[in-house]
Amino acid sequence: TVSGCYIGFCVGGDTSANVGIGATLQSAINRQNFYNRTSYELDDNNEIYFTINLAKVGTHNQPNPGTTQAGLTIQCSNPYVPKIISDACVTNNITSFKLGTVTPFLPNIRVNTERTQERFVLGANGKFNMFNTDWTYNAYYQHGKETSDIKVRNLLLKARFTAAINAVTLNGAIVCADPVARANGCQPINVIGNQTPTAAALAYLQPPAGAFQHTVQTQDVASFSVSGEPFSLWAGPVSVAFGAEYRREAYKAVADPYGNGSSSPYTAEYPADPLLSTGGGNFYAGNYRNGRGSYHVSEAFLEFNIPLVKNDSVGEVNLNTAGRTTNYSTSGRVEAWKVGLTWDTPFDGIRVRTVQSQDVRAPNLNDLFGPIVSTNLPNFTNPFTKTTLTVSQNQGSNPNLKPEIAKNLSFGVVLVNPQWLPGFSVSVDWYNIVLNGGISSLGAQQIVNFCYSGLSQFCGAFNFTPAAGTPYVNAQVFNLSSIKTSGFDIESSYRFELPNVPGRFTVRGLATNTHKFVTNPGIPGAIATDTAGQNSGATPDWKFLAIQSWENDKFALSVQERWFSDGTFGNQYIECKAGSCPVSTVNRPTIDYNQMSGATYVDVSASYKFGNGVQAYFKVDNLLNRDPTPSPQTNTGLDANPALYDLLGRFYHVGVRYAF
Repeated sequence: TVSGCYIGFCVGGDTSANVGIGATLQSAINRQNFYNRTSYELDDNNEIYFTINLAKVGTHNQPNPGTTQAGLTIQCSNPYVPKIISDACVTNNITSFKLGTVTPFLPNIRVNTERTQERFVLGANGKFNMFNTDWTYNAYYQHGKETSDIKVRNLLLKARFTAAINAVTLNGAIVCADPVARANGCQPINVIGNQTPTAAALAYLQPPAGAFQHTVQTQDVASFSVSGEPFSLWAGPVSVAFGAEYRREAYKAVADPYGNGSSSPYTAEYPADPLLSTGGGNFYAGNYRNGRGSYHVSEAFLEFNIPLVKNDSVGEVNLNTAGRTTNYSTSGRVEAWKVGLTWDTPFDGIRVRTVQSQDVRAPNLNDLFGPIVSTNLPNFTNPFTKTTLTVSQNQGSNPNLKPEIAKNLSFGVVLVNPQWLPGFSVSVDWYNIVLNGGISSLGAQQIVNFCYSGLSQFCGAFNFTPAAGTPYVNAQVFNLSSIKTSGFDIESSYRFELPNVPGRFTVRGLATNTHKFVTNPGIPGAIATDTAGQNSGATPDWKFLAIQSWENDKFALSVQERWFSDGTFGNQYIECKAGSCPVSTVNRPTIDYNQMSGATYVDVSASYKFGNGVQAYFKVDNLLNRDPTPSPQTNTGLDANPALYDLLGRFYHVGVRYAF
């Protein structure tokens, strides 16, 4: 341990065999879709319709090419131990020693997913007249079903691995030392020499039937809405819309017995094994669990658009106001509303707008009733021993969650199609959002660090030395956090034609400034952090997108630039300067370098129409092949942030479309 260095940032050694190196950057995917809409006109103003959506998507990827196995106990009498090491055991009067490996000799983990969707809608829409007012309506009933199957292959069973590395010589043959393990098919392996196991040993360590989860989620919705202009004021007609909706959502998940535990029945593919825990969690990763839950929602809304002023000297002023009341079977009633004003000024093309609203995001089925999800975290820092280890992070749902409530205020100015520059528009909007009761959970490292810093209420959530199984940290979602963010959104476009040049030109730009993004975990002893300008996340100070395109009846060409500003690894860090470095703490750790360069990406695309619905196209993403800026401490082996940076490099698309 280096004196004065906060653990986790001063761990040396070779990282060329990091468990995450080789993870899939882009998943293979296969899509199938079917859509049909059949309608019947009852008369000129009314119709009924029926729609069908069927879809199927299959993907596969490689999340972890290896498995981190730290602190393995190897007996000096193990026949695979080289003589030079067994002699050292005798010299040092020891009978065992510790060994770590990332199991490069095992086949890579492979995740296969298949998702199917069935969606049926029966509805009606049209117009009717009542009280001398024309009204439009829309009503429908929808039934949807989504089925998800996740199958993970080449997954290691931890207890079997522990048994397989503990080998002895019996009757002249090398076998597993544990007789119970031998009776259940245990085959010894040599982890010291990283020798490829036999087929029988691989089948024991990584059974062909790996982790799986079968999930069915359903949604039923009945909805109707009506809109019209029932009366007029001095400045024009008043628009009204109202409606109601009922929705029920439910899901059920079934997992394998090795991941879920003995509440899932053992089968020929998953036979009972006395080495495995009946409580589940036996795989290195992908320990899926059974789960089920449902809730229903009823809501109603009312909206008005009211013209307040309309004259040449002042312009036009409109008031838009709406309210929605929603009752959740899990958390009760909550209200959402908005009040907005728009002013088309008497000045050419200039509009002013502002909106104040209260917005709601309710917890979903996974937040409320989702099964425990176990994720292995390699290279996890133990602040008590100043070492790293692999832990299982067990994240769980919470049926007592309440909806998140956000207050949103925005103000903007728009210039649209002025007479002095037809085709040009630009808008600048300032926003300020305050969210309370945010649904979030503390990360495993946060929980352990809080305990280490003296917050004893977190110390019961983890165990690094369990009697059996992997060290773990338990995390549950709560209505904990609050977020305050503000900044600017800027958008501009210009469409024009040039003399003697066929076709149309379009130039467009969008920019976002995140002035602040302050998150308060809502935990005593935890400090609020501002992640604006933190390029290891998703909130750089500035993001900009520019598009220049030209098209005519046959040909189209487009150039796109994506840019975001320089930032930091994390704003919580204190960057040490020459000769000056304060004491590192859990909340404010020190770091030698805390800068991440922004990036500019250039994409080009073109297409050509041959006629009869045939169009050929090509596109090149990341034309300049800009490498991602490193973002260490991700524990994935990628060590880059895919939310901002391009990880694939120059990427080509070529194809032909046919429309009929």
